Parts: sequence; C-alpha cells; structure tokens
Amino acid sequence: MFQHIGDQEKVDLAKNLALMLKSGVPINEALLSLEKQSRRRFVQRILQQLRADIESGTSLSQAFEKHDSLFGNVFVSLIRTGEASGTMEENLRFLSSWLEEDYTLRQEIRAATLYPKIVLSIAFLIGGGLSYFVLPRFIPLFGQLKVDLPLITRLLLNISSFLQEWGLFVLIGVIFAGVGWFLLLRVLAVRRVIHRAVLLIPVFGRLAQQYQLAITNQLLYTLMKSGVPISDTLRIVSKACTSIVYQDAFMRIQQRVVTGTPLSEAFRAFPRLFPNHVLTMIAVGEKSGTLDTVSEALSEYYVKEVLGTAKKLPSIIEPLLLVVIALVVGFIAAAVILPIYQLTQGLTR
Repeated sequence: MFQHIGDQEKVDLAKNLALMLKSGVPINEALLSLEKQSRRRFVQRILQQLRADIESGTSLSQAFEKHDSLFGNVFVSLIRTGEASGTMEENLRFLSSWLEEDYTLRQEIRAATLYPKIVLSIAFLIGGGLSYFVLPRFIPLFGQLKVDLPLITRLLLNISSFLQEWGLFVLIGVIFAGVGWFLLLRVLAVRRVIHRAVLLIPVFGRLAQQYQLAITNQLLYTLMKSGVPISDTLRIVSKACTSIVYQDAFMRIQQRVVTGTPLSEAFRAFPRLFPNHVLTMIAVGEKSGTLDTVSEALSEYYVKEVLGTAKKLPSIIEPLLLVVIALVVGFIAAAVILPIYQLTQGLTR
C-alpha cells in the first residue's frame, strides 16, 4: 500500500530537477543527488533505476515511461516534449507548477469536507453505542412497566435486541459491504454513474465542476505553453481528469478535433460540463491564437472559485449536520423518556 510516490514528492522532484538542469548539472548526477536526499527507500530505488537507465543510454522520457503508473501520463508527456523541443528545464517548471496547483486544490477540498465527515461519524458512533451498550439496560425496566410502549420505543428496543444478538454478524456484514463497495468502484461503468450523479448534487456538484475546470485549464495552458500538439494535449488532459464524465468528454473532443472539427465547436457539444462563458472564451482564443492565455485566465478564475466554494462549504453543511444530529439524539431520547412519562402520568391519576 506504500508503493507509490506522493504528490508533494512529485512536485519536489520536478522543481529540483529543473533547478539543477538550469545550473548545468548532468541529469544522472541530478538524480543521484535527489536519491541521496530522499528519505523513502522506495523513492530511492526508483531514482536509482532512472539513473541506471540514463547511464545505459536510455532517454529521460523513456526511463520515466517505465514508471508511468507512478508518475502519471502528464509527467512523462511533458518530459518527452521537453526533450523534443529542447525546453526540458522550462517544461519541468511548468510541470511542478501544475502538480502543486492540483495538490493545493485537493488539499483545500479535503480540509473543507473533513469537519462534516468527523461530525457525522461521531453522531452515528454515539447512536450505535447507546443502542448497543445503554438501551439493553432499560429492557428489563420497560418490561415491568404496565404501560403500552410507544412505537418509537418498541422500534429502538428491537434494534437494540437485534444488535445484541447479531452484532458480530452485522459488523462482518458492514466490513464485507465496505470491501464490496471498494471493488465495485473499480468497475468503470459504476464509477461513471457515480461521477454523473455527483455533478447533479447541489453545492457538491458545482464544486466538482469547478475543480475539473480548474485543473483541466491549468493543464491545457501548461501543455500548450510547453509546445505539445493540441491533439496530444487533449488526450493527456483526458487522462488527467479525476471525473470519468470529463474524461469521456475530452476524449470525444480530441477525436472530433483530429477529424477537423474546430476546437470551440467540439467543446460546444458538452454545454452541461462547460459553462457558456468558457465556450465563448475558447472560441475567442481559437480565433485570435491565444488559447494558452485564455486557458491560463480560466484556470486562475476557477482556482479562486474552488477555494471560495471550499471555504463556504462548512457553513453550508453545518445546518444540515445539526438537523441530522438532532434527529439521532431526539429519536433516542424520545424512545427512553416517553415510556417513563406515560408511567408517571398513570401514577398521578
């Protein structure tokens, strides 16, 4: 599970390689220096393999291509383009910039959604703990009460009794369901349906769209500025998208562009994924030959939008969380208090 290279490690690798190449350090010596700096043995081993390949006559892009699953298609493609155009140092700077931007955005989104996850988890843990450990102690008491138990109490007691008797099997079932869900998410058709559904959810759908537009426009700018042909650029962007819906869209756009369709017209086939102002700016950029500048402007705009929405997310979700917690606590409290209240009412009469 630890056999991977982290996002920050990729950023540091691209930055340091660009810096050392700019200083005139040979690529094999640069990799050796990075190998010594790394604290992870797995990363050291990968850098050692890269250096060995280069010293045996393999090009840098071919050496990285052997580890495409670790570094990703964008990383390898920008290095390949840098070799072909003689702009390796500049391409590595562009690459580190894009990786850092993407990493920062994802960290902001994770931070914004961490609070709701913690609160909901605690609410359901408290509810489950009360049902499993506390409520069973009330069962003998309620059994002795000569009152008809309210429906809500009977329901909660049945749930508690069920958990007492079948709790282990329920836990095993939850674990298997979690594993099954994880395996199900590996099925492309299932993930496609989920990604489409996410885009329809209020607030979260907007955030997902903004994030995809931010990273794709930043990558479009980076690739075009690095001299990658538009057809290859669209293919790379498609593979870099985290949403399958956007992956499919960019692949279809790329296929239409290859057959001679203007880029702006190809984008207009997906009005739900690309807002009207995005389509207008792409059309203007295509006519004026400033697509890279347009992509940069769109990227800056949507990065700000993502950060703004992420900051607002906790305040938007907080009222919903309070309602959920109130329902859970209120349900349990009512189930316990109502029978006692009915008994005291009967005694006063």
